[in-house]
Amino acid sequence: SGFKAKEFLRSIIALTVFALFAVLLNVKVYGADFNASVSSGEATQGENVTVTVTMSSSATVGAYDLVLTYDANILEYVSGADGGGGGSLRLYNDSNYTTSYTTTITFKAKAAGSTKISIVKQGDICDIDLNDLTLKATDGTVTVKAPVTASSNANLSSLSLMAVKGDGWSGSVTLM
Repeated sequence: SGFKAKEFLRSIIALTVFALFAVLLNVKVYGADFNASVSSGEATQGENVTVTVTMSSSATVGAYDLVLTYDANILEYVSGADGGGGGSLRLYNDSNYTTSYTTTITFKAKAAGSTKISIVKQGDICDIDLNDLTLKATDGTVTVKAPVTASSNANLSSLSLMAVKGDGWSGSVTLM
């Protein structure tokens, strides 16, 4: 009777170990990144400036929902995002399944200064199997220069002329 109890206990332990391994083998540890970066740019006040947003992952991306933030006193949104303006733009996708995306955002340079363009997660970022992806963001910077101003005075204040003769003589000459 002691032999049967030990055999029964071994069977229970074996089944428990088997069940534990079966569960562990089905658990998926997922750690893919979603890399997003914004290029930097430079413009003169009044001109347009573009930045490129590049996104990629080792996994096929099923959806992303991001926000780009910037200083609306320096830049004015023109085109390229999925909505927004006034310092915040939305980039969203849930239908184009690939491992990389690129989009160009155009701004008008409103005032001299510098602004960081940051990427932040708004909603889900996941692969096509709905596994969460970790956002790894790299910001960009746009610098806006003040326009160069020229004087409106076009008057000639002085003119000097130097003459050289063939015999080597040189001297100042007055024009009449």
